[in-house]
Amino acid sequence: MKIPIIDNLLNRITMYRLTMWYLIFLVGAAVVLGFFNLISYSPVDILIQAAVVITFCYIANFILAKIFRATTNVESVFITALILLLIVPVKFPHNVGFFILASGFAMGIKYFPTIDKRHIFNPAAGAIAAISLVSIDHAATWWIGTPVMLPFVFFGGLLVVRRVQREAMVFTFLIIYFLLITLFSVIHTGSISDIVSTWQRSIFGSALIFFSFVMLIEPLTSPPTKKLQKYYSGLVAVLYATPQMRLFGIIFTPEMALSIGNIFSYIVSPKYRLVLKLKDKIIAAHNTVVFNFGRPEKFSFVPGQYLEWTLPHSHTDLRGNRRYFSIASSPKKDLQIAVRFHKDPSSYKN
Repeated sequence: MKIPIIDNLLNRITMYRLTMWYLIFLVGAAVVLGFFNLISYSPVDILIQAAVVITFCYIANFILAKIFRATTNVESVFITALILLLIVPVKFPHNVGFFILASGFAMGIKYFPTIDKRHIFNPAAGAIAAISLVSIDHAATWWIGTPVMLPFVFFGGLLVVRRVQREAMVFTFLIIYFLLITLFSVIHTGSISDIVSTWQRSIFGSALIFFSFVMLIEPLTSPPTKKLQKYYSGLVAVLYATPQMRLFGIIFTPEMALSIGNIFSYIVSPKYRLVLKLKDKIIAAHNTVVFNFGRPEKFSFVPGQYLEWTLPHSHTDLRGNRRYFSIASSPKKDLQIAVRFHKDPSSYKN
C-alpha cells in the first residue's frame, strides 16, 4: 500500500542515514529517560560509552579500510557503534573493555570473514556472538527492550522498515515468533494467563521490536527477494523463539540467531562487490547521461536487475554516498546505467 506523503519524505534520505538518525534519536531518548530515572542507566554513562564505542569503531574501521584499500561508508560505522551501545550493558567504567573489544570485532567482521568482498554477518550481532563463544562474562542484555523505550523504538522503526520496503519480512518474522511462543506456552502450561504474560514480556520486556525493525532487515546480510526473505525471517524467528535450546553447546541468543540466519542468507543468495572504472559516457537525451563501465570479468545479470553504487565524495547531502541504479544495458553488452540530472542535483550527482 502506497502512502505518498510518507514515501516522498523517506525517498529524500538514504536508508543508511535514516537508520543512523533513528539510532541517534533512540540514544537521545535513553539519555532523557535516564535523567528522570525511568531506565536503569545513568545519562552520563550512556554518553561516555557512546563516545567510547563510536571512537573505537571509527578508528578500527579507518585502519582496516586503509589496510584493505576499501571504500567505506562512515554512516554504517556509526550505525554499528550505536547498535552496540543499545544492546551492551552500559556500566562505565566496568564495561569499557567490552565495548572496545566489541568495536574491534564488529569492524573486523566487515573485512575478514568476507567472500567476494562482501561481509556475511551483521557486524554488531556477529561481534557479540563471537565474543560470547569465548567469554561467558561478556554478553548483550539488549537493554533497549524496555517498556518506556518501546514507543520510540516502534514508531521510528516503522519508518526504517518502510524506507527499505521490508514490511513483509518483519511481518513474517513476528507471526512465526508469536505462533511458536504461544505453542511453547500451551505445551508447557496450557494456561491462558501464561500465554498472555508471555506475549506481554515479548512485546514490552524484550528487544523483539528493535531486533526485527533494525537488525533483521539489514540489506547487506539478508536475501534480496521477497520469497527468500520470508524463509530467512522464518529461520531466524525459530531460533529467536527458542533461546534456551542448545546445539553443540551454543545457546541461540538473538545475536546468535541472526548470525546463523546471515549464513543461510549468503548460501541462498550470494552477493559480491565490484570495483568499476568508467569507460566512457554518452549524452542520451536532455539531462540524461549513459555511463559505460565496460564488461566486468565473470559478471552476469538478468534484465531488470539493479546494483547498489557507492561513490565516495566530500560534503555528502542527506541522501549520502550510495544509490541504487537499474542496469540499463542488455546482459550481453557492457555494463551501463542511465542517470538523469536535474537543475539542482544531489551531492552524489554534482
